[in-house]
Amino acid sequence: MANEHTAHVHGEAELTLAVESNKLLINFLTPADSLLGFEHKAETAEQVKKIEDVRAKLSQIDTILTLSKMECEISNNENNLNTLLAKGSHSTLGKHKDEHEHHVEHTELSFSYTLMCEKLSEVNTATINLFEQFEEINKVRTLWISEKGQGAVTLTPNNNTLKLK
Repeated sequence: MANEHTAHVHGEAELTLAVESNKLLINFLTPADSLLGFEHKAETAEQVKKIEDVRAKLSQIDTILTLSKMECEISNNENNLNTLLAKGSHSTLGKHKDEHEHHVEHTELSFSYTLMCEKLSEVNTATINLFEQFEEINKVRTLWISEKGQGAVTLTPNNNTLKLK
């Protein structure tokens, strides 16, 4: 399983932000259940639609966060939602499923973004929007690093602003 080094806790997510010049790298990791309501391969048309809806929602960076006074463009966006689609479409996943056929699945979903932003060094805060978009998420462990420093904070629906200084 991917990222077994982190605790798999439903309702919790990890968000990492790294600022490098005018580039912002974002990685978002959460149990599939927190976004989809299930962690197994999609078995119904409704579950496939839920995966596609989440993919569409998370293709917009505003779903994850809003930066103070900043316009950014996504230059790269990757995720592993396909691991929950059609059986047999990924040979290594098929093998993995056979090995764990009778065990509870704990699927982590990972979303990575590269944003190109002008005047990124002027950004002081980021508002995390995940709580509004996915009501199952109630805690986001957030790590950030930039030229200004680095930090870590756990955000909640009532405390969703990250200070980047």
